[in-house]
Amino acid sequence: MNKNKNENSFDAATSLTYYIFSDVHGEYDALQRALKKSGYNPKDKNSYLVSLGDAFDRGVQSFEVLKWMVENIHAHKLLAVCGNHELRFQELMENPTQYHRESDGLCNGVIQTMMSFCHMDKVNVPLVKESAAKIALDMSYSLSFFCDLVHLMPSNISMMLAEYFYNLEWGFQNKDYILVHGWFAHKGGLYITPETAVWANTPECIKAKDYPADGRKLIIGHFATETLKEAYEANIMRSSLHTCEDFISLCETFECDKFIALDGSTNASGKVNIYVLKTNEPLTPIKYDKTQN
Repeated sequence: MNKNKNENSFDAATSLTYYIFSDVHGEYDALQRALKKSGYNPKDKNSYLVSLGDAFDRGVQSFEVLKWMVENIHAHKLLAVCGNHELRFQELMENPTQYHRESDGLCNGVIQTMMSFCHMDKVNVPLVKESAAKIALDMSYSLSFFCDLVHLMPSNISMMLAEYFYNLEWGFQNKDYILVHGWFAHKGGLYITPETAVWANTPECIKAKDYPADGRKLIIGHFATETLKEAYEANIMRSSLHTCEDFISLCETFECDKFIALDGSTNASGKVNIYVLKTNEPLTPIKYDKTQN
């Protein structure tokens, strides 16, 4: 998306370690537990973080996630990919009246994000309390509530969001891997622009075998790992799971010869998958030629 911000110079012989995750969805504590378990050391100058998008929505710690992301961008430790939730959030900030109760509020959880950004547990504003009471009784009031929250957002949060969005890229790559949110955009593929690829129907891409022609492996989020595993294996998706343990076990990272899937359904499972990539080839932003679409 933006240019020259994430391009660092590396010695060709330097061994780099990237800790890659996706779809945190406002679950800051789960992310920190996962990073600690992965062995990530922020003091290691050759270790970096990569977020594959959908950092916010649904969870109640979106502010904590945003603050942490921006801090790591400042420290030149985080590479951030735009997901469909980031793209939609930017659209709503530009025009709050686009807010849609079912898709944005009930499905995507934008209200939870705005409440977190506005520190609703700390403010004492009659407007907020009144709106919260109304929305609890009638979800159709959520458009008005959302617009109220946009106006109540603290200026420092707006500045952090602007910086976060400025530093987003459509994806990163090296000679072996392509890292994107939903799928990779390419001429002749199912998705030819990055703006549509972040919303990709990833199982359909897998079933169509729309893989990189050069043999590089994809690292993706967007869809639950179990869903993509079953699409790859051409199995019938299970409609229900018997136990909580079954569900959590199915949310593990899935890796095959074509892609690595990371979305662990964090809001439901309570876990974030971290893929540790060790390489001598630095990741660089993917640049799209606008003439290709």
